[in-house]
Amino acid sequence: YPSSSGAAAALARRLGLAGSTENVYTQHRSPISITAEQALKGKVKEQDYVAVVGSKGRLNGVENMRPSLLLVFMVGGCTFEEARDIDTLNDQLASATTASGATSQQSTEKQPAIVLGGSTVHNSKSFLADVAQLSRLHGPS
Repeated sequence: YPSSSGAAAALARRLGLAGSTENVYTQHRSPISITAEQALKGKVKEQDYVAVVGSKGRLNGVENMRPSLLLVFMVGGCTFEEARDIDTLNDQLASATTASGATSQQSTEKQPAIVLGGSTVHNSKSFLADVAQLSRLHGPS
């Protein structure tokens, strides 16, 4: 079936996937991981997210202080995908800190960490049960 493989390759090129990954589904990043990465860079809106900072300055103020610990709590629960994405982001931060030439003791002290928590960890069954419950409570839109 050479024509079908050519069509698949053309579609992959059109979507920008040619040779970039083995599995298109692994390219997706959960919105919480993107938001967490932006928070570590000090690029989230202060009025949209709660930040607790010490006496050194404001998170999004003039000093643009970057947090050393980011606690993300998902009311209603988080998914295994979100936990995986946060873990991957923590691994990337650790490898970037180590690659910068810091000693192992320095890298553990200065490395920003992201902690993910939630009221539950959803699988597909529990997530759909919550959606069904909300649908019964609020009715169709």
